[in-house]
Amino acid sequence: LAPAVLAAGNGMYMVSYGARYAGFAGAATALGGSVMDVHVNPSLVGSGGEMLLEGGLRANQARMEYQDRFLDSDPSLSYTNNKTETTNAPLPYFGFVSPIGGGSLRAGGSVYLLGGGGGEFNDIVRNTPRGNSVDEFAGHPVLVGGSGKQIRENVFARMMHARMSGAVAYQWKDWYVGVSLAGAFGRIEMRHTFSDPTGAYELPGQGLRYKSDPATALSGSVGTAYNLSSLVRLGYTYSAPTVFHMDGSMSVNAGD
Repeated sequence: LAPAVLAAGNGMYMVSYGARYAGFAGAATALGGSVMDVHVNPSLVGSGGEMLLEGGLRANQARMEYQDRFLDSDPSLSYTNNKTETTNAPLPYFGFVSPIGGGSLRAGGSVYLLGGGGGEFNDIVRNTPRGNSVDEFAGHPVLVGGSGKQIRENVFARMMHARMSGAVAYQWKDWYVGVSLAGAFGRIEMRHTFSDPTGAYELPGQGLRYKSDPATALSGSVGTAYNLSSLVRLGYTYSAPTVFHMDGSMSVNAGD
């Protein structure tokens, strides 16, 4: 009833796949009619009664801002940072649902990205941690600004969570029940590095890097739904935790 446009979303838990589900801001547990019921509520898989092939792409865009300021009696140590970055995260999905036999029993499967994102800020002005010169901090002469005490900080992070899910569902009159099993895949990468005062090249032997191995996990969900009337349906889903063991490699400064 509002006279203006309203917007809602799910943060990094991105369940609003397809325009129809996105129009409900992810409140689709009792909606049905999409291959993404495999994830949202497996009891409604194939509730339309016909075979369905469906795919789509969601484009998620995050705008991030970073601001800080440091003042010192020595003007050469004062700095101000004001940066804005935009991160794009495409989220594709594809799947099918189909009745089995007379249609009371149905099955479906889907491949999709459940979430992801990150951020990146480069050339953040910083003073060297111990107040020494850039040459001393780097451990070698720096071409430009080596005698000064300010460097550039760079941070980067990315996370991705993909799934392949299959589900079976059964309908008895106005009741729906279903269960899904999901194989999950995840990766994380992070970097925290420093550059010379101009931001032209990275200072070796400084910072931190982490990159996970491909991580896998099993998960799933159970769901139910009930038609109160031709216009009202109630739905409930319980999703099991997805636990990734993010083994990988990390390097701190110059060593592993």
